Formats: sequence, C-alpha cells, structure tokens
Amino acid sequence: MFTFTVEKTMKFLFVIATLLTLSLSSSAHKFETKYALIDHPWLRVVGEKSSIAAGYFELTNKGDKSIIFIGAKAEFAKKIEVHEIKMENGISKMRPIMNGIKVGAGDTLELKPMGHHLMFFGLKKRLEKGQMIEVKLLFKNAEALDVKFKIDSVKTNHKHNH
Repeated sequence: MFTFTVEKTMKFLFVIATLLTLSLSSSAHKFETKYALIDHPWLRVVGEKSSIAAGYFELTNKGDKSIIFIGAKAEFAKKIEVHEIKMENGISKMRPIMNGIKVGAGDTLELKPMGHHLMFFGLKKRLEKGQMIEVKLLFKNAEALDVKFKIDSVKTNHKHNH
C-alpha cells in the first residue's frame, strides 16, 4: 500500500512537470506540413562578431512526389544561400547550389556541418545562444514553411541528445 505525504506528492509532481517540459521542448523543435517535416533546425554564428551564420536541419519529404528545396528568407539576414561542401584533391570547398536540392518522396535531406547547409550573410542583428529565430524555408514546387532555428554557440560541436 502506498502512502503519500506532502513531500512525496511534491516530488512526484516535480518529476511529472519536468518530464512534460522535456517532451514539449523536444517536440517544439519539429515543424511539419502535409508534405514536409523539418527536424531540429539550428544555427551557428561564425565568430562572435561575425555577420555570417550557417544553418542546419533535417528535411523529410512526407509526400508522394519529389520536392525541391531552393533556399530560405529571414528578416535578420541580407542574403541566404544553399551551399554544399565537396572534397577536391583533399581540400574541402564550399559552393552555392543554384538550382536547389531535389528530395524524393519519403527521402530525408540532412543539412549538416561539412555537407549541405544554409549560409546566412549580412546578419542585421546580434544572435544570442539559445535564442529562437524565424526562418522561412522555400521550395520550388511546394508552399514555404515557417520554422524557428535555435541559435547554438559558436565553438561547440552540436550533438543530438534527444
């Protein structure tokens, strides 16, 4: 038989509240429409006083037709480009992708460091670690999707601890 004291009840409620907060915060970092799922969008500012940042996330095509990811818009940046990094003769080279990236039905595109990513140029304001900032993802053959990117610190290795 269980007996509940005020202290035990308070501990129990604290644990429940903590679990609810954690589950809500992890689900709040996904953005979804009928055709796409954006998981864990995050942004890294390149240097403390820099006007450049890089953006990363996973894009899953939930539809039955290919979609073409062509870029993004945000009020805090003058220009945003989709980039890729390719190795050439042992040297990594970053290049813009001009015609977008095709994501097949049911496929996932991962934008990550040293791979495909967004480059934000001409930052108009200082971005702080932990801040959530709005970005509109653009598609050639689907509606735009508003998401919130979480600002990560400049010098960390981003790890997914979800």
